[in-house]
Amino acid sequence: MSTSDFDFEPPVNPGLYTKFEPGKQYIVRIAGPTIIFNNDYNGQLSEKYAWKIWNDTDKVAQVMQMGVVVYRMIRTLAKDNDYGDPRNYNLKITRTGEKLETKYEVIASPFKIPLAEVDEHAQAELDKLNDLEVVSKGKGVTNAEYLNANTVREAIAAPANVDSAGPGPDDKLKDDGQW
Repeated sequence: MSTSDFDFEPPVNPGLYTKFEPGKQYIVRIAGPTIIFNNDYNGQLSEKYAWKIWNDTDKVAQVMQMGVVVYRMIRTLAKDNDYGDPRNYNLKITRTGEKLETKYEVIASPFKIPLAEVDEHAQAELDKLNDLEVVSKGKGVTNAEYLNANTVREAIAAPANVDSAGPGPDDKLKDDGQW
């Protein structure tokens, strides 16, 4: 019996959302404005951020959703005069840990390369992706909008296990921005 028909490797469909496997480094390029939204996951409300990205690792246009900690890492790079707008360079993102122990490392590429030089097909694929629509249709998502300097959001109430005065010295901020 010939096994040649079993030598075929079916293509992997990475989906609309970036799924970061622990220990694997992903190279991504932010390709659109930041989206801010509320997410209700099992009764816990949190604020999240999303971007249309070119996932250069998997060669696909996707939406990347992250918590406030990763947003702040990217914001720090954007405000740094040596880097500036993260749409002009790649980010290397690595996830470590599982569940409540999940952490992300974000490293900026020092090379500012136009997206067309990163991948000639990237812009055409990105143009097909309506990031705000994709985020808005997500499970538990409310109030999705593009973030800008005029955006004003009410703070989300702290979870019941956090004192109203704020977290204590032993409390740790998780990557999703929750205590």
